[in-house]
Amino acid sequence: MPENIYDQACRYLLRQCAVPLLTWLLRLPPGQLDFVEWLDTRALPWPGQSDRICDTVAHLRDRVLDGVPWAVPVEFQIDPDPLMFGRGLNYLRGCE
Repeated sequence: MPENIYDQACRYLLRQCAVPLLTWLLRLPPGQLDFVEWLDTRALPWPGQSDRICDTVAHLRDRVLDGVPWAVPVEFQIDPDPLMFGRGLNYLRGCE
């Protein structure tokens, strides 16, 4: 998928203000989650193929549930994508 300014700006803003934006996007009260780190989502490509990198994935811990860990992929889009559900499932099995 080609890179665009909108995607870059959204990822930049998310990385600068991770906790406030993630609590807002997930509709959680402030203070319910702890941000741990951004997960490395690089996958090993087949020889001759380009690098495979999934979108921004946050490692979070839920304070209310005694620190239960969460891996939360975040995707920003201007237009709806009917294939987004399938892309989300790929996050669960390993990036494609």
